Order: sequence, then structure tokens, then C-alpha cells
Amino acid sequence: MKVIAKLVILGLVVVGGFNYLSYQKTGVIPAQVWVENAQKAFTKLHAQNAPSDETKTVKISKWTDAKGVVHYENRPVEGAKTLEVDPDKNILPPTPIVELPESDVSKSKPKTMDEEMQELRDAKHAQMEAIINR
Repeated sequence: MKVIAKLVILGLVVVGGFNYLSYQKTGVIPAQVWVENAQKAFTKLHAQNAPSDETKTVKISKWTDAKGVVHYENRPVEGAKTLEVDPDKNILPPTPIVELPESDVSKSKPKTMDEEMQELRDAKHAQMEAIINR
């Protein structure tokens, strides 16, 4: 481990000395030029690999099945409403607060599992409608 540390220090001294002597001769710091060239190369590479504007949007299909359940899918569905979403720009807003009617728990009978699931589906549907139609 000590050998590696000594080699790193020696390398830094050599690079620093080279930069100092080059700066004295030319007035330009080579390490600064290296960093600028690396940044330009990275920017150029990133620009080449960035998706074009046509491929940025994602199409989302919204459709209702025969049972009345609303679905959202990232594949085309025949007869579905299609939304185009730019994942870089369209960030979901905070979840809207959906006011459900108050019920007197002491007077009502316990809910069945089906009733609780239907309430959850209704709340999810109301949330998605609030997000889409805002």
C-alpha cells in the first residue's frame, strides 16, 4: 500500500512539474487544456447518444374494459384515448386530495372485501382523472 501511495505522489509531482514548466514556456496550462478537451468530447458524445425529439415522448393508452374498470397502458390499445407524455418534462404533480363522503362508522355495517376494493378502485380512478384532466 505504501508503494502505491509513493507512486501516486511521484506521478502527481511529475505531472505538476510538467504543467509548471509548460506554463512557464507557453503561458498555457496543459492540464487545463486536457480537461477542456475531455469536456468537449463528452458533450459531443452525449449529443450523439441523446434521443431525438421524436423519440422522447411516450404514448399512454387509457381505456375501459367491459366491467367498467379503467386501465392505463404503455402500449397501443384499439379504441383507447392516447396521451403523449415527455418523460423529461412531464413530472407527476403531487397526489391530489380526493374528498370522499363522510360516513358514520358507528351506524354502518362492516364493509365486505369487495366494497373496500371498489372504494380503492374509485379513489385510484379519481386520482388518475385529476392528474390527466388538470
